[in-house]
Amino acid sequence: MRFLGALLVGLLGWVGSTLAGEVGVTDKTILIGMTAPFSGSSGPYGQDMRTVIQAYFRQVNEAGGIHGRKLELRALDDGYETDKAVANTRTLISADRVFALLASYGSSPTTAAMNEVFGVAKVPLVGTISGADSIRQSPKDNRNNRYMFNVRASYANETEAIVNQLVSLGFKNIAVLYQNDGFGKSGLDGVVAALKKHGQTPSAVASVERNSVDVTAAVQTIGKANPQAVVMVTLYKATAAFVLEMKPAGQRPTLMTLSPVGADVLVQELAENARGIGISQVMPYPWNDT
Repeated sequence: MRFLGALLVGLLGWVGSTLAGEVGVTDKTILIGMTAPFSGSSGPYGQDMRTVIQAYFRQVNEAGGIHGRKLELRALDDGYETDKAVANTRTLISADRVFALLASYGSSPTTAAMNEVFGVAKVPLVGTISGADSIRQSPKDNRNNRYMFNVRASYANETEAIVNQLVSLGFKNIAVLYQNDGFGKSGLDGVVAALKKHGQTPSAVASVERNSVDVTAAVQTIGKANPQAVVMVTLYKATAAFVLEMKPAGQRPTLMTLSPVGADVLVQELAENARGIGISQVMPYPWNDT
């Protein structure tokens, strides 16, 4: 949750410089909007984010708020579905009239919401659980990106660190399992780019649909390559399903995955079968004062 602490500090520092009269700001309150998954297989991610944000808002409010104004959070459930995230964002901005948005979840939902709603409306979103390049473009290339404030490393950064580690161990047969959406494809691109720097290409590539645990075809495709390692650009349910199906298939590769997987929920899902899985982590630079 260090990520959430960083984005909250960034948001509040910016909020403190605003004046009364802004949309979502009264003499007594500042209304912040959030759309994230609180139900479905990705529900634990959104629930954790909301819990931390509410706790931090409570701490700030008990200390007097922001220039005397109490922070209020309006959080809507999108179930990690792009259409619902876009609809929620539109509701938060047009109907609820929030001052700003905070802590969205997912590459495809956030990218669509940025391009269709909050970027167009010029309402900022501070922080999202996504490392996709689609929300990291220069405003010169996509003017909607001007209102997207990232506070975490990209998937390109994470996958490069994973690949460098695997190559340093002498691995030359590395496969990729990716979620078939913006998140997974961004991670796949990162793995391919990182392997290219070492003169390699993925030995096998397979996908799983978002919010699905049907990994049988992926296990068969990747198993044929008999890989030394598999980089899994998937969330915890699909990751767990893949791990559990690989073992009966006689496969014992080194398994690596990215930070959005959620280490705690993955361990809960796999129990002892989680041992040995490598997970990249994103955290604020320890020696940065901001």
